Amino acid sequence: SRRQLLSAQGGQLCCILTAGNIHVVQRRAASDHIIWLIDHGEFEAAITLVSKGTGPQDVDERRRICVLCVRPLLAGGEPGRAARILRQLAMADPGAWRECIELFQASELPLLVPELPVPPQCTRLPCEIYDDVLNRLAAVSPGTLCDALELWPRDIYSAGPLIASLRQALPAWAVGPSTHGEEDLRGAVLQSSELAGHLRLAE
Repeated sequence: SRRQLLSAQGGQLCCILTAGNIHVVQRRAASDHIIWLIDHGEFEAAITLVSKGTGPQDVDERRRICVLCVRPLLAGGEPGRAARILRQLAMADPGAWRECIELFQASELPLLVPELPVPPQCTRLPCEIYDDVLNRLAAVSPGTLCDALELWPRDIYSAGPLIASLRQALPAWAVGPSTHGEEDLRGAVLQSSELAGHLRLAE
């Protein structure tokens, strides 16, 4: 069909004549398109635009977009898809990770553990972020806790808070100095393979 450009305004708005009809076309900014994709449930497509540098590169704006994708997926019962969104975005922003982790229920955290960035492959996050995940896992999934301890380098999390969480979550581990002692228990946390055997028996 024959098309004729009638007018254009600054590259943002134009009128096109086709078969006797006039169509007004407005150019959409990348950020507007990303929000449109999110509103229509096309979260992966939205994150693809952000990851390719098409969308906003401001850290706070990227964090906002990440939360806009993750929150409705979790509310809709799709924690696995939400975790994959975080992997796709490949975030290095501690604030974004902290905010997204808080959105996950403790029972959903096992899906998130493999997606958390750990050295040497990725930039290390602040220690308290790993601590928070491990402490919450201690209460709901000792097996996944073991997996995380075997997967993560020892120097990215704190043994002390995890020991306290284990004592609260697993009565079998609530031992005093008269039996194993604080140092023995701390050593068991740091030796994740040894801890794994004990925790899997407790599940």
